[in-house]
Amino acid sequence: MKLPALSEQTFMDYFSILNLDREPFSNSPDPSFFFQSRQHVDCLQKLELALRLKRGLNIVIGAVGAGKTTLCRTLLKKFSADNTIESHLILDPSFNSPLAFLEDICSMIIGKDISGNDGHGFKEQIKHHLFQKGVDEEKTVILIIDEGQKLPLFCLEILREFLNYETNDHKLLQIVLFAQEEFQDILDRHANLADRVNLIHFLGPMSLADTRQMISFRIKQSSSQPRPPQLFTRPALRAIYRATGGYPRKIINLCHQCMLALIVQNRTRVDWRLVRSCRDRSLAQRWSPHRNQRTMAFSVLVFLAVIATVYMVIPDWLPSIATRVTGGNSTPVVENAKANLPPLMAVPIAVPHNPVPLKQPQPTVPIADMLQPVDDLSAANPNQVPSPSPTQAAPISDNLEFTETVHEKTTSGQPAQKTDNPKQIQPSLLGALTVKKNDTLGLMVKIIYGDFRDRILKTVLEANPHIGHADAIRVGDTIAFPAFPAAFVPRAYPLWWLKVDQTDVLETAFRRSMKAARNKDAPLMRIIAQWDHQAGMKYGIYVTGYFFNLAAAENMMANLPAEFSGSAEIISGWTDQTILFSDPFLGKGS
Repeated sequence: MKLPALSEQTFMDYFSILNLDREPFSNSPDPSFFFQSRQHVDCLQKLELALRLKRGLNIVIGAVGAGKTTLCRTLLKKFSADNTIESHLILDPSFNSPLAFLEDICSMIIGKDISGNDGHGFKEQIKHHLFQKGVDEEKTVILIIDEGQKLPLFCLEILREFLNYETNDHKLLQIVLFAQEEFQDILDRHANLADRVNLIHFLGPMSLADTRQMISFRIKQSSSQPRPPQLFTRPALRAIYRATGGYPRKIINLCHQCMLALIVQNRTRVDWRLVRSCRDRSLAQRWSPHRNQRTMAFSVLVFLAVIATVYMVIPDWLPSIATRVTGGNSTPVVENAKANLPPLMAVPIAVPHNPVPLKQPQPTVPIADMLQPVDDLSAANPNQVPSPSPTQAAPISDNLEFTETVHEKTTSGQPAQKTDNPKQIQPSLLGALTVKKNDTLGLMVKIIYGDFRDRILKTVLEANPHIGHADAIRVGDTIAFPAFPAAFVPRAYPLWWLKVDQTDVLETAFRRSMKAARNKDAPLMRIIAQWDHQAGMKYGIYVTGYFFNLAAAENMMANLPAEFSGSAEIISGWTDQTILFSDPFLGKGS
């Protein structure tokens, strides 16, 4: 097809050139383009049920670009035709004072500007209006807040007070917060707010199948033809999924770039080469320089490890250095320069920012061994046995420490006899996974750590400098996952977890969890990695979430598919000597 001159109007109406009626990949949160993926429909149904039952506070947490804003607008559109529901939306909750927040809420809900009141006066006005609407008129008042992670603490405290406005049957104000992952940190630090949450739903990336269907759905919505044009090849759809990790906003932006390139290059369909070209252009400034630097750093580490290995195997491979002459004596004095060289050590993949220098030469651990599960390392070197640590450890740190065996010395300064249980710090590596088809780094992090907040993803990327970017993993890549103890707040009441299986190998645990995700009859599952000085590292496969009573856990176990029920068991916690590398309280309790 021959294209017209590429004027400004042509670019504005590029969709008409492709026989479309409107732009299919607009980055505006249009509810008519809301794609009903499994997880988004599930979230929407849960929210609608909770709001109609007037349960109070509901929270949706997801990464940037996971579809929270579109979900928010779809929810508003759904309730717009219902005369028994009043919906109010706050787009940017960055308030600088409690009074400003109360004044905004008051004018929004009551519908008129009320000034001159203090904080108490605003609260009384809001309470009176909510009782009038909820009791006298039997209406449901909903307050939806987007970008909830921006809410100051005083706003959260005010919202918590609003939840006290209730009758004997229900809450008078229904609140929905859409927030990014860092909001989970706020809930972890403020138990009084977390206890008031009725529903918390986590939005993750979409699957390959959902990605394909979403792109097809958007093209269909933009066309009035009985058979919409097929603008993307199947390899191109796979390439888009791999480049974006399944996040809707990234998918939309990349597809938009592909459509423009399709017109400029006078093509009829987008293939995988065009997707890769658009991906490289759109992400070049953001990650290519860092990837080059990290690739160079990784190459240096590999070179040093090879040198260290050769040095340890053949200690005399460094020749003696030439002579020097002292004073007027012509007799050469030969010095072995090798004696002045520091011992070389193998460098592990997870390099800390400020590593603590080791006092004694350590045994060389090849890089290939560093990518094995921790138990394999212990088997290869019996002197490295992790030491017990308390269950509740410090929060995640960017500085990963080397595993170091401490050798005891006698009072005479000589090394003591080797014992069966030498002191050692906690393991620094959970294990490694080999990337397979349809794997994404976000999904791996979510299943292994139970969460995919930015600080966790950053730590994983720092431990794998050869990756460079979360969206750049390829089939066959080996990804190491550092071991850092989970920081969580223990609960004062009993809880139960449903463990489906347990294994010694991280790869096995991850693939079994993925198998459950593909089974429509199985609940979502996650890994809780644990370590103690007796059993070593174990990878438990658990049903996502936890249970407030034993009967609920038993009911869930009874409804498990046959392939998962054989080894299932219910546990009520872990010993004080056990270190957990995943927060067991992530996910909704039931």
